[in-house]
Amino acid sequence: MEWYVLQALTGREQDARAALERAGFDARVPTELRPIHRRGQWIEQEYTLLPGYVFVGMDFEPRLYRAIKEVPGAVRLLGLFDEHPTPLPQDEAALWGLCGPPSALMPSVVAFDAYGTPRVIDGPLTGREAQIVKIDRHARRARVLVDTGDERHLVRFGIRPADGDAQ
Repeated sequence: MEWYVLQALTGREQDARAALERAGFDARVPTELRPIHRRGQWIEQEYTLLPGYVFVGMDFEPRLYRAIKEVPGAVRLLGLFDEHPTPLPQDEAALWGLCGPPSALMPSVVAFDAYGTPRVIDGPLTGREAQIVKIDRHARRARVLVDTGDERHLVRFGIRPADGDAQ
């Protein structure tokens, strides 16, 4: 099975996912448990990582493309050439948490050296330091440039400082 990216109406991702699942597809909307500072303490709240997109797992056949087009809220499959979409590379599927059972991603654990250079120790951003555009240590967010299908997105991911790292 390979993963494909479906552009959906923003705010209707969960509706499109549910309709795809009713039609027999494996569909996911990547979410993460993002750290939020509220009332003096850090809690984790679930957020959609890539609004307007649903990931569809399938062994592609042209008849399936027609079925996907009929899903309410679906706009188009990314990377489409002659009714054959381009599947996500395995490393991109891993970034969005598509390689295991469906669950919200945990924030990446990030350590900083003496010069403030980030090093991802654990989580979905492991090995993607070169894609990190900006880190806001105070808000515990990383802006990451990600290629998904045939589009490039600037996505906010939650981070946690490694033990011993000052905020």
